[in-house]
Amino acid sequence: MAKGILDETHVHLYTRASFRREIEDAGFRILRERVTALPFEVVLRSTGHSRLVRRIARGYHLLARLWPAMFAYQFLIEAEATRFYDDPGTR
Repeated sequence: MAKGILDETHVHLYTRASFRREIEDAGFRILRERVTALPFEVVLRSTGHSRLVRRIARGYHLLARLWPAMFAYQFLIEAEATRFYDDPGTR
């Protein structure tokens, strides 16, 4: 049994594939997937007005879109329900 942040009462950590599978298994169809990049403004404690920070952020976001498995910070999925349940006990 896992303890700490990995025990069953805490947020679950997913890979990209397991996140997609969980959504589809719950009766949703994935419509669109996007990625977010590392928030350099937060990491570098910048207001976002620095040209250097903006360039780093734009470049990193491009890398995240091109190679999400390596550079994405988060995966955002838009999905729609494919089945509905009247009674939660019928799942």
